[in-house]
Amino acid sequence: KSMLMDLFHSICTNGLSTEEQHKETNHDNNNTNNNNDYKNYHPINLQCKRYHFHEFMIQIHQRIHTYKSMHPKSDPIPSISAQIAQEARILCFDEMQITDIADAMIIKRILTLLLDLGVVVVTT
Repeated sequence: KSMLMDLFHSICTNGLSTEEQHKETNHDNNNTNNNNDYKNYHPINLQCKRYHFHEFMIQIHQRIHTYKSMHPKSDPIPSISAQIAQEARILCFDEMQITDIADAMIIKRILTLLLDLGVVVVTT
C-alpha cells in the first residue's frame, strides 16, 4: 500500500517523465520505433502532500496548540483547515487509523472542511 501511495504522490507532484511515458507508449503499442506522442507532455505539478497519518495528527495538535495560545477563545479548526487547503490540493495519508475519540472528532471536522474547500483526500 505504501509503495502505491508513494507512486501516486510522485505522479501527482512530478508527473510521468517523458522516458517513462515513452516506455508506456511503446509497451502499449508493442512498438520499438521512436514515438513522438509525448512531445507535448507537461508535468502535472499539483500541490500534493503525503503524510503518515500519525505524523499528520501530531502536526494538527501542534497547530491547534499554537492557534489556541494566540486566540484562546476562538475555534482553531476552520483556520487550520484553510491553511492546509492552501498548502495542498491533494492530501495523501498513509496508514490512516484513528483510535482516539478526540482525534476522531478533530479529523472529522478537518476533513469535512477540507472537502468543502475542494481538497482531494487519498488514504490507505
